[in-house]
Amino acid sequence: MSGEPCTDESVVCLDAQHSRECIDGVYEEAECGELCAEFGFATGSCDEGCACEAPVNETCELAATAYCVCFEAALGEACTGQDLFTAYALCHFEEPDGLVVACFADFVDEAASTVDCEAATECLPPAP
Repeated sequence: MSGEPCTDESVVCLDAQHSRECIDGVYEEAECGELCAEFGFATGSCDEGCACEAPVNETCELAATAYCVCFEAALGEACTGQDLFTAYALCHFEEPDGLVVACFADFVDEAASTVDCEAATECLPPAP
């Protein structure tokens, strides 16, 4: 199945150790653990699908959560699980937008219970 063209973005478990995902329009096979590690998560199992466990990048986990708290406060819209995952992944991969997300970690108090969203606006790029 590797190398075959594809259009979906799903990850499918082939057996208890291997998964298949569509990358750049071509199916690629990998061990489930590799897929989880690539995205910064602890390895889960393929027993019921390629499940990853908790995030392992603590800074990005904190930053993504803070980003979502400020997103919700500013826009009045809920930050979905997909939004949280995207923010975490951007931070973990150190994408340009991820550096913005990572900055939000600097505005979480020591107890990690509140975010200074007003001060965190300095993380945002200047308006054009």
